[in-house]
Amino acid sequence: MKLVGASDLLSRRIIGNEIFENVDVAVIVRALVQKYRHPAVAYDETLIPLTGRTLTKFSMPFRKLGQALDTLGKTLDTQRGVPFGVLPDGRFFFATPEPPTLTLGVNDVQSLALLTVSGDDAITEMTLIALSRASGTAPNVVSVYPAGYGAGTITPGGIVTRGGFTARGVPYQPATYTLKTVAAGFETYGLQDAAIVPDGSDVLTRTLPLSDVLNDGFTDIANAMDGSGTTYAQNDGVSRSPYLQFRVPAGANADPVVGMRALYSLDMNGLNASSFPGEITLQYSFPDPTGATAYFATAAFDFHLTDTGGAPREVTSLRPLPEEFLASLRSAPWAVDTPAPYTATVNFSFETLSGQSTVPAGRLKLYALEFIGLDRVKVDTIAQSSLRPPAQEPTEFRVTALPSALSSVTLTGHPGGNLVGDVAEIAGEHTAAGLTRLTIKLQQPGASEVSRLVRLITQEAAAGAQTDLRGYIERNP
Repeated sequence: MKLVGASDLLSRRIIGNEIFENVDVAVIVRALVQKYRHPAVAYDETLIPLTGRTLTKFSMPFRKLGQALDTLGKTLDTQRGVPFGVLPDGRFFFATPEPPTLTLGVNDVQSLALLTVSGDDAITEMTLIALSRASGTAPNVVSVYPAGYGAGTITPGGIVTRGGFTARGVPYQPATYTLKTVAAGFETYGLQDAAIVPDGSDVLTRTLPLSDVLNDGFTDIANAMDGSGTTYAQNDGVSRSPYLQFRVPAGANADPVVGMRALYSLDMNGLNASSFPGEITLQYSFPDPTGATAYFATAAFDFHLTDTGGAPREVTSLRPLPEEFLASLRSAPWAVDTPAPYTATVNFSFETLSGQSTVPAGRLKLYALEFIGLDRVKVDTIAQSSLRPPAQEPTEFRVTALPSALSSVTLTGHPGGNLVGDVAEIAGEHTAAGLTRLTIKLQQPGASEVSRLVRLITQEAAAGAQTDLRGYIERNP
């Protein structure tokens, strides 16, 4: 909601080159508004409540005050920002509770213009293809076993034992991961589209909730999970088969695991490396969805440990669930709150063959061991930006009243039912009789003609730039 006039003054003021570090967003807003507001705008700290969001660093040298406030608002809500502006009494507000709603009868307003909709290029449901191929370090062995395929046992730690360092099972074909989002308020339109996530988009995460951490023969295992990449866990020199293992269980409210990352070093100086086989195993598993067999469906990707001479080696690999596995688990795209439909396990280990002494302590160091997940929130944000709700001309009417901040209006008594809309704009004028007449415009957020055109032009420009980039790469391989 915008009160025409005073709020525009926020974009007529230029801020300085201050740098704010490690403070609440509201503290930055208070400082900027108090120092750079127009004299017609009043400052009231109570209308700028603390947000609980701390920014490590913020600076926008010599930009418009309104631009800086909009940017700060989007650190709290990346899609819409937060409401801010100037109230009818001249006081500035930022991220305060929504102003009140108003109910009017149709007979109490004048010059009512009803909503019109244009859907020529509308998209109300977007399915985004987020991941469809494997990449990164290639595994040495791939084993894909549908439920009931061949013999196999599940160890207490969840790793399947089928024996051998050779590829077994059925051929591996990576699944396609998709996510669907729907424009709020337009669910019944059913205007669908699908697209591939733009090149270069960051849709992955390495922050996943871990379960059942198992360890034998490693010390300081927390160092391998602290994200620093500099501290490490190491073998204790006692265990003949040291291992570290953890998982993300099926049903967890977690992003789907699609890969793993490990950073380790192995120093076999003076030892026979072939007597100490080791590997990193990424495994997916789930029970037979049909219930026809007690065997789990499993897919395992094994990466052999190599002698690095003590220097760190990174293994990063994206390996989506096998295509037939995902098809048996999900027939619909992911949503932002879809739980994990399969268990993901990662195991880091090596063996000491019979007749050999154990590897001395500290020869095997693990700096990092982590899952890679497909970030549902990031993908949903990209999908949301691709939606094009039907363009709407605001419902507009006039009423004689004192100006007031409003969030929404309900018009009762209309033959087609009550009309409800968010307040987009209030413009006031004083009549010769001394009365204040307000022109109020209602619309659904993000659905105005201007918003639709900006969104459409931005999307087309991005698509054109991506096409040009692909053409350049093809001409200059």
